[in-house]
Amino acid sequence: MKQVLSSIIPVEYLPLAHGRFRLRRAITLLFPVLFLLFQGGTAFCQESPDTLREAAVLSRKILPSLSYGQVASPALLRTSPSVADALRSFTSLQVKDYGGAGGLKTVNVRSLGSEYTGVFIDGVAVDNSQNMQIDLGRFSPFDFSSLALYTAPRPYTLQSAREYASASSVHLVASPGNGVSDEGLRARVRMGSMFTFQPSIRWGKALSPLVGSTLSATVLSSNGKYPFRQRKYRTDPLGHVAGYDTVMTRRSADIVSANLTARLDGKIPRLDGQWSVMAYGYGSDRGLPGPVVRRAEGVPKASDRQEDCSAFLQGTAMLSPLEGLSLALRFKGNFDYLRYHTDPVKDPQAMAADNRYRQAGGYASLSGAYVLSRSLTITGASDIQYNVMRSNMRGFVNPGRLSLWEAVGINYTYGDVLDLSGNMLYCMFSDTFAPTRDPGAFSKNNAVRHSVAPSLVLSYRPSFAGGLSLDAFARRSYRMPSFNDLYYTFIGNSSLKPERAWMYDVGFSYSVSPVRGTRVDIKSSLYHNRVSDKIVALPTANLFRWTMYNIGKVSVVGWDIRVSVTRDLGEGRPTLTGDVSYTFQRARDFTDPGRNTYGGQIPYIPVHSGNASVGAAWRGWGATLRAMASSQRFSTSVNLEEYRLSPYILLDAVITKGIEVGRGRTLELSLCLDNLTSSTYQIVPNYPMPPLTAMLQADFSF
Repeated sequence: MKQVLSSIIPVEYLPLAHGRFRLRRAITLLFPVLFLLFQGGTAFCQESPDTLREAAVLSRKILPSLSYGQVASPALLRTSPSVADALRSFTSLQVKDYGGAGGLKTVNVRSLGSEYTGVFIDGVAVDNSQNMQIDLGRFSPFDFSSLALYTAPRPYTLQSAREYASASSVHLVASPGNGVSDEGLRARVRMGSMFTFQPSIRWGKALSPLVGSTLSATVLSSNGKYPFRQRKYRTDPLGHVAGYDTVMTRRSADIVSANLTARLDGKIPRLDGQWSVMAYGYGSDRGLPGPVVRRAEGVPKASDRQEDCSAFLQGTAMLSPLEGLSLALRFKGNFDYLRYHTDPVKDPQAMAADNRYRQAGGYASLSGAYVLSRSLTITGASDIQYNVMRSNMRGFVNPGRLSLWEAVGINYTYGDVLDLSGNMLYCMFSDTFAPTRDPGAFSKNNAVRHSVAPSLVLSYRPSFAGGLSLDAFARRSYRMPSFNDLYYTFIGNSSLKPERAWMYDVGFSYSVSPVRGTRVDIKSSLYHNRVSDKIVALPTANLFRWTMYNIGKVSVVGWDIRVSVTRDLGEGRPTLTGDVSYTFQRARDFTDPGRNTYGGQIPYIPVHSGNASVGAAWRGWGATLRAMASSQRFSTSVNLEEYRLSPYILLDAVITKGIEVGRGRTLELSLCLDNLTSSTYQIVPNYPMPPLTAMLQADFSF
């Protein structure tokens, strides 16, 4: 009875064995799911071969987006310098940006924190066990064919178990999806403010009717210098006002980076499948300017720098070995190197440092779906991963972590009216560390952690209401602290507890064509998140060192709505588009009624935010005007004026022109203007954002 109840109610631990949960025991947990999948394929073949083959293929496709799914338009992808910039127009999220081309850019969805957001390339997670901060600024949309954000389990039966563990997920698709890479050459050049220069090139070639290849490369260079306005006034008890209002220049934010991607895609005709192998390499050298503080004239500025190198090899294969059975195999190996150092000659006040970190990991996943009937499909997934981290820092404990995710589920479909999915996810994390130093209470007493996370997703499309869809979900999520959170020599907090969250959502989507040539899409969601032991990261003297602590209990109540309109005026006339969205989020700290943080809005989360855009396309010309607004925020849960971040409104504009330069050859020119009004704003305190920036882009393909 205890085991049954523990799979339903929120639990923090699910002890399966006394003592350390060893690798041999962890691996044996993979076999129940494998047995279920392969036994299902031989014992439940009841439908006709054609029906089962069709169902198996459909189970691998992403179903139409529900109210909790958002997909970036092709035009947005083409004109965005990074994936983070493309995500800004989505609802229910904040892009935390530290400014400039080299500034760290992460995504926080529904006030849960960026660590809850999984980033997946062709269904395989991008991993960073050191700090769980995936810098989306390093990924160029040039390398991907689509970008989507899901705030609930993706409506896709062959997802990995790790996807179920992510509270929200960003999905980047590099593979063409048809099994063979697109042929041709595409080149792009971006240049503009801050002496930014970013050339990209991609070449696709079919090696045979069944195999295709793609090579792509991107280089980025920017000096990161831009002016900003700094104002600060204070009133003393006698009523006297003192302060300053000045214009300064942001320095030490330069970056030089390069990434190279090679991919092979192929078909498996006999098994009705396809496969893909992708190799990725990235390297950068950037400055870390630190927060803006008032300095005396002649005092040296920050000299902190960061060098990083990242490489991974991943592969996926999707096939149908038996009628009604679909399988997805995924693997990945990755290596990351990071160096943080200061120059005492340039900045005598800086603490001399030359810290180097290396992390490596391996990942494997098997997921499957078996069609029992036209309405019922069972799913299962098993993922295993091992990460290690090494450093030259004195006293570093060199941690390692074995992670295991197991998921089983069932999907019920009633025609085009009802979709119901239920899943149960089991997670296990086992940490190891060097015995030369006691890393603290967390690792000493809780080297192994377990969790059970159920989820239930419902979508109802009433037949009498045309394009109306009603959606709802309830799920649990569990987030382990990162290696930096726990083991960093100076800043790590070994007493951190894992986060636990319950998430509830109800929403709807509606599509209608009131008149010929006009389409209106409406999506809205009302959600509630309850988080226990929320981990908050606050920057200290620079971007590299952070302070980590548990808030305790956080309650998030939110509502978002998005309305999109498309109007086609007919042949030879412009096509008009309009889009407006609004997000309300009350994310409050309810840890201790006796503290001044009780009931306060948690750091960096605005209560009100929104986006709006209007656009027109005509005879190869295109123009879009976008606006983004955010209400005030606070840098701590103590919502006092001294911790207040001012509200802001940003205006961006994009103008494009497509030109046919020959048979099968096209040239698209774009002018991108960001922050047209040069608004003064900060997303993170003391990290001013750039004023008006201009980028000219030329995109050539044939």
